[in-house]
Amino acid sequence: SAPPDHEIASKQMSGKKSRKFCITVGFMCNAKGMEKWPIFNIGKSKQPCYFGKKLPAEHGFWYRNNKIACMTSEIFEE
Repeated sequence: SAPPDHEIASKQMSGKKSRKFCITVGFMCNAKGMEKWPIFNIGKSKQPCYFGKKLPAEHGFWYRNNKIACMTSEIFEE
C-alpha cells in the first residue's frame, strides 16, 4: 500500500511521491451518428500493463503513445 499523502491535520508528509497517471480517451462519430469509429486511447507507455499480453486492437480499441499522453497533429491525421 502507498504511504499517506497527508495527516489528519492536512500537513504535507515526507516520503514517496505519488504516481501521476495520464491517458486520453476519445470517442468519434459523424454528425448524424451513423458512422462510428473505434474508441481510441493515447497514453505514455508503448505497451501498458493494463492490456496484458493482448494488443489494444484485440480489446476493441485503438491505442497510440507519446510522452505527454495528448492528441498531437500526427495522431490526429492518422
